[in-house]
Amino acid sequence: MSEKTDNREFLKRTTLQDLLNQKNVLTPLDNPQKRENSHIGGKNSFLEEKTSKLEEISLFIFKRGVNELKQEKYCCASALFETLLTFEPDHIKAKLNLAVALSQVGNNKKALAILESVLEQEPDNEVAIQNIKIIEESI
Repeated sequence: MSEKTDNREFLKRTTLQDLLNQKNVLTPLDNPQKRENSHIGGKNSFLEEKTSKLEEISLFIFKRGVNELKQEKYCCASALFETLLTFEPDHIKAKLNLAVALSQVGNNKKALAILESVLEQEPDNEVAIQNIKIIEESI
């Protein structure tokens, strides 16, 4: 089976809503009454629980993206890192890994733009600096 077919199957099987459901995270699609009553043990505990679950999901998505990247499933990895960045737009490691995945499929322009955004956040980020050099040399 080709990587393209694997990627399509992965995207068909796994949606963000599936991941959220697996971790029991309530979303706006869930029952609003259930969401309103879930904070009854104290308003801070609800926020802490929600934050904890979001962090857990972010870590899950990140690790899954790294795994896909290691398996050279660059399209799947890109989709996962982009999903993570919709929730955590300043996630440096997700940006760095997304840039690698994109450069592997020949999307060097977007990879360079992402690496530049990393340098805006962390001007001395050695990984971003090195990856920019590598991509620019390959162009």
